[in-house]
Amino acid sequence: MYRLPAGPDLAQDASTLLLLRDTLSGIVRLNWGADVPIREWDGVTASGDPLRVTELSLPDRRLTGAVPAELGNLSALRSLDLSDNGLRGSGIKGPIPPELGSLWRLEHLDLSHNDLSGAIPPELGDLLHLEHLDLSHNNLSGAIPPELGNLWRLETLRLAINELTGEIPPELGDLGELQDLYLVHNRLTGEIPAELAKLTRLTGLSVRSNMLTGEIPPELGEMTSLEYLRLSHNQLTGAVPPELGKLKNLVQVWLSNNQLTDPLPPELGDLPKLEGLSLGSNPFSCLPASYLDIPYLQLEGMRLRACDEENVGETNPGLKRDRATLLSIRDSFSAEAELNWSEEVPLGAWDGVTLGGSPQRVTQLQLANLNLTGPVPPAVGELDGLTELSLFSNVLTGAVPPELGNLANLEVLNLGGKLTGEVPTELADLTNLRRLDLSGDELTGEIPAELAGLENLESLSLCCDFTGGIPVELGSMPNLGVLTLGRNQLTGDIPTALGGLPRLWFLNLSDNRLTGEIPAELGDRDLVLLDLSNNEITSAIPAELGNVTTLKYLKLGGNRLTGDIPLTLENLTNLVEVDIGSNLFSASACLPGSFRNIQRLELGGRDIPFCTS
Repeated sequence: MYRLPAGPDLAQDASTLLLLRDTLSGIVRLNWGADVPIREWDGVTASGDPLRVTELSLPDRRLTGAVPAELGNLSALRSLDLSDNGLRGSGIKGPIPPELGSLWRLEHLDLSHNDLSGAIPPELGDLLHLEHLDLSHNNLSGAIPPELGNLWRLETLRLAINELTGEIPPELGDLGELQDLYLVHNRLTGEIPAELAKLTRLTGLSVRSNMLTGEIPPELGEMTSLEYLRLSHNQLTGAVPPELGKLKNLVQVWLSNNQLTDPLPPELGDLPKLEGLSLGSNPFSCLPASYLDIPYLQLEGMRLRACDEENVGETNPGLKRDRATLLSIRDSFSAEAELNWSEEVPLGAWDGVTLGGSPQRVTQLQLANLNLTGPVPPAVGELDGLTELSLFSNVLTGAVPPELGNLANLEVLNLGGKLTGEVPTELADLTNLRRLDLSGDELTGEIPAELAGLENLESLSLCCDFTGGIPVELGSMPNLGVLTLGRNQLTGDIPTALGGLPRLWFLNLSDNRLTGEIPAELGDRDLVLLDLSNNEITSAIPAELGNVTTLKYLKLGGNRLTGDIPLTLENLTNLVEVDIGSNLFSASACLPGSFRNIQRLELGGRDIPFCTS
């Protein structure tokens, strides 16, 4: 026989749950029953004094029943969560019972991601303690009840992705604690109520993908906490109010796919936190220059001139020169997709072009992976405001223009492609350069020793047909951390001076014809990768490498290394990958015990035992 829990109120709650169990669960079994203590019932929490059912949480349980009206009898309930039961199937069906409005203690109500239908009961406006209401992702219809404006403690109201119709009730402007209003993907009509401007705590206003009409209320400029304003895919008209420029916390503004018209307020482009602005599919004719610094500016193919472009030469001759230079070199490149560089497109919206600084200049030219062909135009060297020039993963041909040495502000130069010839010594004039990558090219000749004068250089990558030796002068570069000279035809010894590079952590000299010894001085560096594989090095592995406890990748295979494997390598406990195969180690060579834990150990087919002591 089933024994009711102690206390008449809890016993009544238990009886209520048992009565509605099958209605709620549908084909899914809940463990509510006489043989299970109520504290162990699925999703049920009992608390308080006297003990009552205070929470019913059954999200993502594949429930297929209905929301029972009897839930309204659980008068101590503070949280009701039946969400996400429609994620893997049809979910909970039927209407929302108005009896839920009797749960006067309720603080959290989440019925989202189900298959609920019918109207939103106005009785939910009686839940005066409610802080979170989520009915999104259902098939609810009818109007939004104005009674929801009574929920003065509400912080989140999410009614998105339903079939709601009618106007947005102005009473929602009375929800003084509201932080998130999410009404997207419904069939709402009418205007955006100016009363919403009273929601000064609101951080997100999302009403996109409805059928809203009229103008954007300028009063929205009073919503000082707003971070996300999503009004796209409606039928809004008129100009964007300049009052939105007062919303200093705005991060994202979506206005695309409406019928908004000029003028666009320049104030929006000056908002300090704005990261994204969506304007596409509106009949705008020009774009304020202030918008060109917005990190994500979505125009959906619109070709807009800059509103003040005709005056740019008078106020910023440097930017005018940059524009003319880019137009002059446009046809030097041939690409699979035509570059959109033209008089009809604002300079800041040109493919691969980034503006920056004050006054504005072209500071970045990023044209990687566009299948560009042809030579690198020498006129690029006239863009003296550039800090980054990235043309890698193209099929550019010809020589590296020495005119690039004029780019005194350049910090990143990446030209990987099919370039030929020697590295012009003029690149040594780029004293601000931090990264130089000429890998993937077919450059020849010796590595210019003059590059050692680039004292700010942090990464140097050169490939693939360089000859001669590694300049000893490279060992004097105070900030060099990455040195990649693999897959060349370099000869001679590895300069011991490389062991003096104070910031070196990545050294790849693989696939060359280097000879001599591995410098013991490398043992003084905090290397993470050391790759000297596939050379002609004939020495023993220096014991000093055992000092490099930061080392994760040690690749010495394909050389002519001799002697024993130093026992000091036992100290390299961070190693992930080791390749010492295809060498000439002595017959007595053995592996340090720490090598047992390495994920990948390559011995080139030789059976080298682990050391026994």
